[in-house]
Amino acid sequence: MTSLPDKPKRRERNTILKKYYGLAASQPAKADPMNMDDAYFDGLKYFAKLVKEQPLNNLIKADNDLVAEVQEIEGDMKTLVYENYSKFISATDTIRKMKSNVEQMESAMDKLNEKIQTISVHNKAIHGTLQPNRQKIQQLDSVHHQLQRLEFIFALPSRLQQCETDGNYTQAVKYYARARKLLDHYQDMPTFQSIELECASIMDNIKSHLWQRIKDPDTPFSDINDQFKLLVLLKEDPPALWSSYTDVGLAWLESQQAAAPDSTNALISHFLIPLENLVRQFKSLFLSNKQGESETGSVLHLSLEDHDQAQKHLLAKLQPRLEAVFNHLTNLVDSTTTEDRVVQLEMLMDISDALVNVPALCTVAGIVARFDKYMVAWEDKLVDDLILTIPTSVKERIDTFFKEEQSNDTMLIRRFLDDFSIWFSRHLKTQALLPLQTCLRAMTDACCEQFLPRMQQAWKSMWIRLADSLLATPLDASTLLTNLSISRLCYNFADHDVLQCYRDVSTMLYGVPVTYDTPDASLASHLISDTNDMMGRFAHVGKKLLNEQIRVDGYALGARVQRIYENDHVPSTITQVTPTCAQLLSHLKTVGQWMHAIFPMFSDAHPSHHQRHRESSNNNHSLDDTDASDDPTLTPTNDMLLPTGLGLLPALNPGSDMTMNLMSNIDKLFAAHVDIYSTVDPAPALVLGSLVRMVLKAFQESVRQTPAIDTDFYQQLQVDLEFMLRGLWSLSMNEKWVHTMLLDVMTNAYHRCAEPAHLSPDDVQKIIARNLDNIS
Repeated sequence: MTSLPDKPKRRERNTILKKYYGLAASQPAKADPMNMDDAYFDGLKYFAKLVKEQPLNNLIKADNDLVAEVQEIEGDMKTLVYENYSKFISATDTIRKMKSNVEQMESAMDKLNEKIQTISVHNKAIHGTLQPNRQKIQQLDSVHHQLQRLEFIFALPSRLQQCETDGNYTQAVKYYARARKLLDHYQDMPTFQSIELECASIMDNIKSHLWQRIKDPDTPFSDINDQFKLLVLLKEDPPALWSSYTDVGLAWLESQQAAAPDSTNALISHFLIPLENLVRQFKSLFLSNKQGESETGSVLHLSLEDHDQAQKHLLAKLQPRLEAVFNHLTNLVDSTTTEDRVVQLEMLMDISDALVNVPALCTVAGIVARFDKYMVAWEDKLVDDLILTIPTSVKERIDTFFKEEQSNDTMLIRRFLDDFSIWFSRHLKTQALLPLQTCLRAMTDACCEQFLPRMQQAWKSMWIRLADSLLATPLDASTLLTNLSISRLCYNFADHDVLQCYRDVSTMLYGVPVTYDTPDASLASHLISDTNDMMGRFAHVGKKLLNEQIRVDGYALGARVQRIYENDHVPSTITQVTPTCAQLLSHLKTVGQWMHAIFPMFSDAHPSHHQRHRESSNNNHSLDDTDASDDPTLTPTNDMLLPTGLGLLPALNPGSDMTMNLMSNIDKLFAAHVDIYSTVDPAPALVLGSLVRMVLKAFQESVRQTPAIDTDFYQQLQVDLEFMLRGLWSLSMNEKWVHTMLLDVMTNAYHRCAEPAHLSPDDVQKIIARNLDNIS
């Protein structure tokens, strides 16, 4: 059988209270007649179930538990009844006392009201009785006051004399200032005139003593201020007073500032603060009653005109002292090394913080605006030293390399160009970015906001200066290699160095996170425009420098071509190519090697050209014979035949018109659209093509300007042009216009020669082969 469930010995306190006060207990979700705590409890059913299910010992135990609970509940009920009964009794006593007190207060208020009414009646009676005598009392009091003032006036000379004897000048001035109005009022009376004269004599002596104290170098500055206050109270001449005050005050400051400050703290405590005290005292004495300002505490009342004059006088006297302060600051800043810019900045920040404690100097002398200008000058010098010196460093590195490396070693040049970007990036960080980052961390937020725009302009100015300095490189034939290298550096700046610099500036100085998601990533938004502008500028400078140098070199080569047939003696027997032609071809090949080394990203080997050149060297046919058939403009016509083995020597048909043949070649030249002086990109083939065009143009002009062409000249020209044609074959991008231009030169010479006898193809081939072997 199941045992009877354990019953708690104590019911919940809230259940008992609810039953006692007749409050309905919370209804369960479902009525339970077997639950003694339920409102629907059925005792008969519970007893029947208990008798049916439980044994006798459990029934006895349940009965004992119920009896104990009933007794406990009855005890709790008795306790509650007793406690509440005590509270009811206490509340009854309190109400009874309140009723008694209220009745007593009502009687007291009635008595108080009666007394106030009685006092009011007596007050009216007294006021009416004393009214006639009150005016007499006031008149007598006024007379008594006047008598006291007269008594003070009559005793004033003796008091002033006693103060002078005791050295109590402050009290004497107060006495005299107090009596001045009364003496002025009675100045027409003989008695008062004598008193005034006697007092004036004493005060003159006191003034003399005051001036002696002021001029005494041992007098403390605080005592000097007190003496001037007394003189102001004595109505001394204001211009003379403020002039003397500034002279004496500044002289005293100079005596205390004999040694130059060795720190900003010394500069602040020994120079700025004493100067601030002087200006503040001056304002309290002479400038405190300016129109529109409060006159509280002012001593001297000046007119608006005198006020402005006093302020101008003070400012004029302060200027030398302010100059000395800023000179001392400059000396302190300059005493540190150039690398101690953070120390310099901390000095300036100390002065900036100290300016908060010198409001009088700020108001009168505008020292804050002056310090701001000084700070701007220091920041400008900072960016000049760190940023604007970069172009000089770059130019020095370039000049040093090309001065030390006298050889034309393309490997050294290529290594220099490849390493330059790495050096430049490191140089920017060590020279400018890291020092600027350290300085920005030491600056206040307000200083940073003012400095960053100037720094942005400094970076832009640096790039412009660098571009201008590179563009200003001298242009002549001897600087070809240098300027080609500088042009490559400009293209490097345009491609990545400028962008990387502004990325470093953004991340290190503006706190932009590092990311490379887009081209403008890691760039501060306000630097994007500058970045694009500078990249475009360097691309333009690189291209301009390249084309100008190529044009200068082309002009130099052209001049050498023109001198071939002006100065060189043409031998009667043609045995070699003119040395200048071999030199020209050698120079062009050298330029090609330089271009491939300097601009490897644009290099194009043109293997088909070299292959065709080698094949042509193994047979006796001209290179132009094989290529002319591919060019419609060079196809032989009925008016012109090309001799076998010679691509440049025209043979005229009998009866043909020489002028028509010459015009035909000119038409072919223009049909090829050859632009002699067009700009080129930094590709080796394009640069060589530009030089070749200028060289061939020089051949055209030289032949055209030659007054007379004999057979020897004609044959030498035949060998030279055929040599140039074969040598240029591997250098030019488009062989057709090379053939066309050389053909035009040879045709022109053929028509201008009286006896155009040409050499045999075998002789030309032998001469050319020897010279080609020498320059290969």
